[in-house]
Amino acid sequence: MIEGKIISFYREKRQMTQRDLGIGICSSTHVSKIERGLTEYSIEVLNLLANRLQVDLKKEIETYYSIKSMLHDWMNAIIMRQKKKAERIKLQLEEIELLELSDFQQSFKLIHIRYSMLIGHFSDVPLMLREMEKEMNLSSLDANLLLHSKAIYLMQFKRDYQLAMVLLRQIDESSYPYHEYYYHLALNHHFLRQHIYAYKYASRSLEYFMKTNNFVRIIDAKMLILVLLEYDHLNEDKGEVYRSMLEMTETLGLHDQHSFILHNYAYHQLAHHRYGEAMELYKRSMRLKDPQSSVYLESLEGYVHAASKSGKKSVRILLEQVEAGLGLAEELQDERHVHLFKLHRFRILDQPDDYYGYLENYAYPYFSTNGMHRLKEYYHIQLYHHFMKTGQIEKANSFSRSYIEPVKQYDVFA
Repeated sequence: MIEGKIISFYREKRQMTQRDLGIGICSSTHVSKIERGLTEYSIEVLNLLANRLQVDLKKEIETYYSIKSMLHDWMNAIIMRQKKKAERIKLQLEEIELLELSDFQQSFKLIHIRYSMLIGHFSDVPLMLREMEKEMNLSSLDANLLLHSKAIYLMQFKRDYQLAMVLLRQIDESSYPYHEYYYHLALNHHFLRQHIYAYKYASRSLEYFMKTNNFVRIIDAKMLILVLLEYDHLNEDKGEVYRSMLEMTETLGLHDQHSFILHNYAYHQLAHHRYGEAMELYKRSMRLKDPQSSVYLESLEGYVHAASKSGKKSVRILLEQVEAGLGLAEELQDERHVHLFKLHRFRILDQPDDYYGYLENYAYPYFSTNGMHRLKEYYHIQLYHHFMKTGQIEKANSFSRSYIEPVKQYDVFA
């Protein structure tokens, strides 16, 4: 019974024994049974116990039931990326004493992991996940939430898409109301180059976000669908779609989504060899980002790539930007971008031997073993043509034509 849990909770907080609480009211044995919900009791006895604890029992019962609702609202605010609302609910929850009950602690800790991701406290996440993995007797909802949170962490910070997929596939959607995980399934299938499944789950996530009036995430889902269509229809110009989405995000004040769409539109222009337009879009995207962040680094690398192709920037300026990007990549311990900027430096300095040597021995193996399929395919083609051009036939043969031919359509940076 809820009443018994509340009596037990406040008795322990007041550092009272069951005997102390029951003096003049009932026996310690009866108090024990009330707390465990093992006996019937009169309202009079319950009120006497609550009065001794200085607790408004009716109010505490209402609070107990409100906590579950608040936890649900907190999770929805996180899914909708409403940082201020999420922070407000978190602070309200932390002021409620009953939150310390075991009934709520597991859910609170799990949602707190998602909250930490939302506000950028990524360093806290691994330890929090390890602690939750030790928890026993998770509810079905909490077990699914743990699977979902671990999968997001693996995707975003470990790039382990295979293991993330295993976890996402274990989620039981019948007992998990947060169908946002369809979006992460779609994203993971996309990273694994499984575009049919990616499109299927991106469409499902769009339906969920529309049903819940989650306008921010509607844009995310539409953006992912647009990216997937880019792969299937690479030669089609989707500029009008990008411009429409940019106008929508600007009108709604969605700065993060606006910068993301700018970045993807820049990539689209780069794929169509419109280097000047790509440079301008990458610059606009960078202006909206934290210059010490990984997302800024992503756009800076794209800008350097487009600028080096355009021939509009001097070698000195390009090298300054490369060194800035390389320094930030090393500071962020972003090995992928360390390799990319080093390759840019060799290319800008017109050092083909160093370029292909570094690519073959360091960069390409890293891209291959870390599930970076687009980069692997792009540089696979480069190495194959380099080996053929320089007469290294055995090495060229090791790069099977059966693998290269199907991916030539994606060689947009050559």
